[in-house]
Amino acid sequence: MPELMEGITILNQIPIPGIHPAAWIIPSILAFILVVVAIVFACASDDPTWLALILLAILVWVMLFVIIGAAVPAETGEYYYEVTVDDSVSMNEFSSRYEIISQRGEIYKIKIKN
Repeated sequence: MPELMEGITILNQIPIPGIHPAAWIIPSILAFILVVVAIVFACASDDPTWLALILLAILVWVMLFVIIGAAVPAETGEYYYEVTVDDSVSMNEFSSRYEIISQRGEIYKIKIKN
């Protein structure tokens, strides 16, 4: 755990998840393939169904992005901290060093500012 300001007690450390590269690579490849198929189909036919296929490809891309992104979070190395703050701590200095995410009574959820 990091060394925080004097007067701050860490109660909990919560990892901040990121988006895994697979969350956008795999859906992008699949959507690209669907778009190429739609373009080939559009060139071979006078039917406007190709537009529906492109829209379907975009929908599939978004759905897979959300599903894979939620199922495979990446480690960012950053954390939220649930802390208590002593009365001796200057709130001006505290807010200049830490981003306050939320507050539940005396417990603050913070993130260290970069």
